[in-house]
Amino acid sequence: LTTSAAMYCLGEDQGAAAGRSSEEKASGSVPAKIVDHRVAHVQLSPWDVLLAPGEKQQYEVRLYNAAGQLLRKEDPSKVTFGVAGPGAISNGGEYGAPDKAGHRVARVLCDGEGISAEARVRIVPPLPWKFDFEDGAAPPLTWVGGRIRYVAREDEDGSHYLAKPTELPTRPGKPTTKLGTRSRMCKGPSDLTNSTVRADIQLQQGVAGETAASPDPEGPPAAATAVKLPTAGLINSRYTFALFGPNQEARLYSWCTHDRRTQAALPMKLEAGVWYRMKLSVTPRKNKGVALVRAKVWPRSESEPDAWTLRLEDPAPNLQGSPGLFGDAKEAEFYVDNLRVTPNE
Repeated sequence: LTTSAAMYCLGEDQGAAAGRSSEEKASGSVPAKIVDHRVAHVQLSPWDVLLAPGEKQQYEVRLYNAAGQLLRKEDPSKVTFGVAGPGAISNGGEYGAPDKAGHRVARVLCDGEGISAEARVRIVPPLPWKFDFEDGAAPPLTWVGGRIRYVAREDEDGSHYLAKPTELPTRPGKPTTKLGTRSRMCKGPSDLTNSTVRADIQLQQGVAGETAASPDPEGPPAAATAVKLPTAGLINSRYTFALFGPNQEARLYSWCTHDRRTQAALPMKLEAGVWYRMKLSVTPRKNKGVALVRAKVWPRSESEPDAWTLRLEDPAPNLQGSPGLFGDAKEAEFYVDNLRVTPNE
């Protein structure tokens, strides 16, 4: 038996690559010859950005033909820019968010070669954040996964809150769907760190009947008795603290790419129609290579207890992440009120 070894070099001829643009080199594709130089599409880049009040963003205008081939990056002096919403944009395509702004969204507009394009800007102020929903408005557009999945409601006393329905709209005239009733919602930059998320959560009772226990790590364990209550909770730095109604449990766990996630759980008698106050704090301890994660829940009608309900030190820590909400409302609705995000003291 004889063996042989060979070394192969994979790549294109350097001479052929010399005349290609940086975008073409990065994609690894060989561009087709451009024969149609007529502009069919205008792209404003970047399409979506998240800025703090007072921050700026430079935009680039790209022109494409009907085949999707990049013709050129247009000179800003040949483009008309505009803004729908807060902020302003210069003739050179630099957008500036207003120095003082809440959770707002603006559309950056442009017109080149008689063709219009737009891009989105989400403006999110620094902490602390406070949402009591008493204006009765829909969730801010800056919340990714907030609109449609959460709707504003008013109780008999005139107090407002958010509800996550068991059915969500699709298109006008089309049936509703349960897609999205189990989801995560993020409401800020992904680099937030060393903060605490608080909210009031109320679970609702679903229609009587049995449901199969979910094998999903975020669902009830296989041996749990099905109860028609939803699951709802808080997200902070990629950690989730949730009230799992189907199996009467409070659970704290980390985001992880496998099912051996760092987690802690505690049996808890959960009742429909009761406001629970929840609190999730994440403190990075970089010198120890861990994150201290602490969670607390108690009935809103009672005083806050001194002790944390659950806590863990994650040896594979998440040190930052966008705060948000997690919930599964397929079986029953849940409500959210008095949402706060504050820096740790």
